[in-house]
Amino acid sequence: KASLLDDVPPEIVAQLATLTAGVCYDLGDQGALQHALVELQESSDRLMQAGALLPAAHLLNDQAAISMRLGDLVRATALLSQAHERFEHHLRQYPQDTMALEDLAGTKHLAARLPLHVQVPPGQEEASYAQGLEHAQAAEAIYKRLGQQRPLTHVWETMGRLALQRGELAVAQERLTAAFELQRQLGDVAGLARSTAALAELCMRAGQLDQAV
Repeated sequence: KASLLDDVPPEIVAQLATLTAGVCYDLGDQGALQHALVELQESSDRLMQAGALLPAAHLLNDQAAISMRLGDLVRATALLSQAHERFEHHLRQYPQDTMALEDLAGTKHLAARLPLHVQVPPGQEEASYAQGLEHAQAAEAIYKRLGQQRPLTHVWETMGRLALQRGELAVAQERLTAAFELQRQLGDVAGLARSTAALAELCMRAGQLDQAV
């Protein structure tokens, strides 16, 4: 970051901020996560001042993911709403922009995961599940269109967790197994860890304790 020149392309600023935030996210402690937000906000401000609206919008997704990890779901929701509006506006003008499509899919996937991080008020479970599934299906369609298998499996894992939250064990089993099998083919170790953890939870719900272990 210290070596960047003032006239560095906006995409480089955005990529560096995303990489830094990713390392902080993996570290996972409060200090690292707060540092990630500072890095992302500084880079976002720099991009906005340079008129690079789309790269700045990309960083909104990263900020939302960090906010979700910190438990600030109100801020995460607001950030995702901003990101969605900017990507949709851009795609109305440039519908074939694959980078914007990918970012929109990321926004929708993060929105789909919100119900997994919040205590849904009684009586609103069905609406929350339906909204999360709708976002996940939209992300799934975009990733299929772009031929991006790794993020597609992450969406399937989210679908499985949503179904598990709703008590639909058969649907959860189908989605999580599909994610697991493709992640194994792709060598996506981190994705496999998440899907395996979800499958273990599913087995516990089904009373299959040996399989869960």
